[in-house]
Amino acid sequence: MDCALDFYDDPLGTLAAMGEHAYTVVKTASVYTQEELGEFPDNRFALVIRDGSRRVRKYLCKDAGSTELSIASFEVHKATLPEAMRKVASANLREAAELYELDIPEWDCGTAPTGNVVVGKVPSARQKVAADSYSEAENLGRWFDVYSYSVPFESRRDVALEIKKRLDTQGLPTFGKTASYCGDGYGASFKGAMLTRKHLVTTPDAVEHVSYLIEKHAEFEPGAMVRILNRFDKDHGLTQLWDKKIPDPWATVYSAEHEYRKTASVSRQFLDKLVGHEGEVQDVFGSRFLDDLKKDPETVVAALPAPEREALQNMLG
Repeated sequence: MDCALDFYDDPLGTLAAMGEHAYTVVKTASVYTQEELGEFPDNRFALVIRDGSRRVRKYLCKDAGSTELSIASFEVHKATLPEAMRKVASANLREAAELYELDIPEWDCGTAPTGNVVVGKVPSARQKVAADSYSEAENLGRWFDVYSYSVPFESRRDVALEIKKRLDTQGLPTFGKTASYCGDGYGASFKGAMLTRKHLVTTPDAVEHVSYLIEKHAEFEPGAMVRILNRFDKDHGLTQLWDKKIPDPWATVYSAEHEYRKTASVSRQFLDKLVGHEGEVQDVFGSRFLDDLKKDPETVVAALPAPEREALQNMLG
């Protein structure tokens, strides 16, 4: 397994080792998804390692924010790099800092080759840094709230569980996005998130598939459901809506949010408000949404993103 070399390999360890400065840096940095990183050319990285047929790129320097983050993470992980790679990365990071008018690190780069490519073995034996203080643990939770999208999809639950463990150690509650990934099984928001998917897909087969998964979900182990939803979202173009209109599959399945307590009187009051506004709701949200809204108003409304929920509430007065 490759070792952690930069922020994107080990965000938690990097932030913890950066200390109090960490949250300020990541809040102003440009943090990208793995897909976005893959689209940048090699010359935007301070180090490109060619290991046989592999090409590993580290320390993004696309702009001032990403360069500052790369400098901070290089400070944490530079000891894991062989000398040749360390010299090339440090020289290019200094050059990028000067270009973007940042504080230039006081590293002794020695005589480094020009360019950013080094041929050699990618360092192995992963090293991670623990967050051992109250403030470090809290900052990791706050970071995940803002930048969970930058964590590779496959690792998001593992990262959230690690943050939860560190929060627990410091006696802090699990909050925000971290809680959305840390449930023990199917969370209370599963049905609402699935109904939102049902309203977003465009083919009868996809609608039927979502309905089947809602009805039969208890027959699927939660991890298997995550894999099914990941494939479903990719097949139907929904991944671009993650964290915007729908939670990603991990958060859909494992959200630890408290269940909404339904009562017959609340349902009745909502349906009373709907009378006279059904046409307007159908025009904006569609007929399937209206049908589901009538059947289970609390679940459907709770699953709506904030702007759509506010629009619906305005319609109903």
